[in-house]
Amino acid sequence: MNYKILWLENEPDDDLIEEALETHQCELVNFDKAYSVLRELNSDRISSYDAILLDVRGVIESSTEADTADGFYMVRDRIIQLHDLGLPCAVFTAMPSITSSEGLAAFKQPIPGMEVFSKLKAKQQDECFEYLLKEISKRKETQIKKRYEPQFSFLSSKGFNSDDSKNLLRILKEIDQNILVQNEPFLSMRVILDGILEELFRKNILDRSEPIIYNSIKKAAISQNCQRLISGEIITDRSGRSIKLRNGKRIASTISYLMRSIYGLGSNDGHNTGLEDWGFSISEATKYTSHKSLVESTTQNLLVVLEYFSNWIRNTDADIEIEELKDDENLVMNGLIENIDDYGNAHFNHDLVNGKFQHVIIYKDMVEKYKISKNDNIETLTKPHNKRTDLTVAIEPITKL
Repeated sequence: MNYKILWLENEPDDDLIEEALETHQCELVNFDKAYSVLRELNSDRISSYDAILLDVRGVIESSTEADTADGFYMVRDRIIQLHDLGLPCAVFTAMPSITSSEGLAAFKQPIPGMEVFSKLKAKQQDECFEYLLKEISKRKETQIKKRYEPQFSFLSSKGFNSDDSKNLLRILKEIDQNILVQNEPFLSMRVILDGILEELFRKNILDRSEPIIYNSIKKAAISQNCQRLISGEIITDRSGRSIKLRNGKRIASTISYLMRSIYGLGSNDGHNTGLEDWGFSISEATKYTSHKSLVESTTQNLLVVLEYFSNWIRNTDADIEIEELKDDENLVMNGLIENIDDYGNAHFNHDLVNGKFQHVIIYKDMVEKYKISKNDNIETLTKPHNKRTDLTVAIEPITKL
């Protein structure tokens, strides 16, 4: 696990950058002007850093020692103001006025715990990074990121937005500290799942040009179609066109179910998402369990999904091929009649893959024509329902097996 260090240094040394990464797992993100660092300190991006390393020569506009020192002090004063961030901070400089014993005590006083290391002393480079790593390891955020390293590493992929990692860290930190999780977390978790699907598009594992996947007014419907497709289901648009995976690179059924539960809970935020039919209700669940327990279990489910996809994407070395189902092929379905409803229609589930089923309805006129009863084993040609993607309609011929 690498640690991200905000580094103010007007003359960055490439050898130091390489050594910091290889020897100490510290990724130095360099800024050569104090004003640039101040912008970073004042932005949301600051939460992505694990520590701060400063050189006194933080160039502003001129190269005089007085002005560069002033730039450094501006940054230092801002760090003092942001002390609640809890980011470890060290100084690594060659300025004699700072590293001399006379100037050191006065310099360190405003920031408790800040250490100063001299570039002029050979051993102090390693000591500087050892100090930062020791202080980083004390942070709760670091401990959580290390515990769930595969998940946070995956969240750094380009398909995710910067808030995804921050939101997951916030939820885990509040759970770890036994704090009531603030800001309804289920929507944030659903957005993280959208990031997984975006990563599938970015890696060309899924194709944006496929109309059934992407031609939707609601982004939630895109998510739903993608999730169903990679789970091995047949998905159908309103025109009756159906597609499925060709080469069987589908996700495990357990992962599919966990995704559905997160999407379902994430749709209970008062918005019309198109996922409400998946039937996961926060209010129903919390009738007999605590909201805290629901958050904790759903968060653990999300961690499982993230780890699974971080490996699944890496091992999916070719695009998922999609084939269109023709009217005269691949539409034969069979199953045991489970019930005859109050309207006289018969219902059975056709076994797809990995424990998934396609619900088939046989309308009353054909039930009567073929004298179909409960527990009959039926094989029939089918067509997609003209409105519901979760329902397939039996058409003739129908055979009792």
